[in-house]
Amino acid sequence: NNDAIIENQFYSPRILSIVHVDKNKISSANNGSILDPYNTIAPSIPRVASGGRIMVAAGTYNENVTINKSLTINGAQFGNDARTRSGSESIINGGGTNFTITADIVTIDGFTLYGQAGSAAIVVIGGNTGESVKNTIINNSGTTVSFNTSHTMFFTKFVNKILSAPTLVVKG
Repeated sequence: NNDAIIENQFYSPRILSIVHVDKNKISSANNGSILDPYNTIAPSIPRVASGGRIMVAAGTYNENVTINKSLTINGAQFGNDARTRSGSESIINGGGTNFTITADIVTIDGFTLYGQAGSAAIVVIGGNTGESVKNTIINNSGTTVSFNTSHTMFFTKFVNKILSAPTLVVKG
């Protein structure tokens, strides 16, 4: 759709093809638009259309996010190689699993993740396909990624900065 914003006005709140999140922008509406973004990531998930995009501005987000539909979630560094980049980051520091994925075709791109011992930074639940983690730095003393599926998870240009932790755990 050439990055046009599409609204489905039959639902309340309206479903958007692109939803914005910026913890540093104080907004009275908090409707996910570029002018009135959400301050946290979690409310953006039900607001974005399946197959849509969530754009997360630089800042630290102290939350754990469950992704239950096909979408792309881009941090401030999306498209930039995690091994060589510099600049402001979209940091998820939820004190547990940062992202839990329960849907097919999910892309996480351009984040820095801080998990905690005893939990994985990213958990994929179910027989999902099409998950992709790109350009993401994972600072976790626990497991980097845990997935319970027989399908493949693809990783490109991501960094696990705590090398004493196992990089990947496969269950099932």
